[in-house]
Amino acid sequence: MIIKNALVYTEDHKFEKKDVRIEDERIAEIAENGQITATDEDVIDGEGMYAIPGLVDIHFHGAVGYDFCQASKEELLKIAEYEAKNGVLAICPATMSYNEEILGHVMDKAADYKEDTGADLVGINMEGPFINLKKAGAQNPEYIMPADKEGLVERIGHSTITHPAINYTGNGTKWAEEKSKKQEGKA
Repeated sequence: MIIKNALVYTEDHKFEKKDVRIEDERIAEIAENGQITATDEDVIDGEGMYAIPGLVDIHFHGAVGYDFCQASKEELLKIAEYEAKNGVLAICPATMSYNEEILGHVMDKAADYKEDTGADLVGINMEGPFINLKKAGAQNPEYIMPADKEGLVERIGHSTITHPAINYTGNGTKWAEEKSKKQEGKA
């Protein structure tokens, strides 16, 4: 597919009129307006429209009426499809402060999630229970705790927590969970 005449966000942080070639759902080429010639590809006139790469949503608790922590597999798919429909290609939904048993189920659900449609679920933002008590907002203060990977793995018993990215910020702690290569059969 070729998108012609679109206002493309550039490395210079400006929108410039350019043409874009898409191959296998990825940006394959960006060129000056009129420099990409179409073969048997579909051509879209992007005049007056903006073109940006797919976005990554690293902090949201749910969408389309569903909460990430409480969503079934089908509801999680609806969330992912909604995000993709709105330009988000990868999601890292945030947890609320729940007890360890519930958080373990949330992590299991995310580890088992494999769908071909919608945004890719690339991790979990473990906002709750790892958040500053003074900035807890809607988080349940009963379950707020300090960030501690080893302690969490021991308490929840979740073996897919392999490389958490823990960042202490004024707004709390973020946690991104990756699946181990061994579980994916790459080891």
